[in-house]
Amino acid sequence: TVCVGIPFVLSAQSTRLIPGIKWNMGDGNLVNTLWPDTFVKYTFNVEGDYRVSLTPQISGGVCVDSSFKMINVGSVEADFEFNESKAPSYQMTNLSKRAVRYEWDFGDGKKSNETNPTHTYTEGGLYTVSLIAYGEGGQALDVHVDSVSVYGLPNAFFISQPKVVLS
Repeated sequence: TVCVGIPFVLSAQSTRLIPGIKWNMGDGNLVNTLWPDTFVKYTFNVEGDYRVSLTPQISGGVCVDSSFKMINVGSVEADFEFNESKAPSYQMTNLSKRAVRYEWDFGDGKKSNETNPTHTYTEGGLYTVSLIAYGEGGQALDVHVDSVSVYGLPNAFFISQPKVVLS
């Protein structure tokens, strides 16, 4: 997956010298590169699936081979929900799309890089939980924020009173 509006690099490898490469980016654009450049830096500005192909250009115009790769272009979307049935422990379920790395902030000074972490709060209160989802290469990101209400945690204690017997 490649992110919309973020440049990425495609490169070609060959076992022989290629004077040039014709790249068909699948969106109507053609890019030609000449030796020694065997790569192309490109940016897609519209989401979709693109069939990117390359054709080596050798002397005499005879094509000896071609290759293609399907490229999915989309935006990173951060999203999550949480299960509070075992409060004060909350199971976070990551619903992000096209993300490869995550940073959670639970609003109480604790953080996590897990995909679907469980977090236990030690004090009651209203906490702002944020998830940053990063796309391939770390350049594209999105943030989702939600609030978690942790009600006062119960404190169990006993009061012992001496038994007074009057006779």
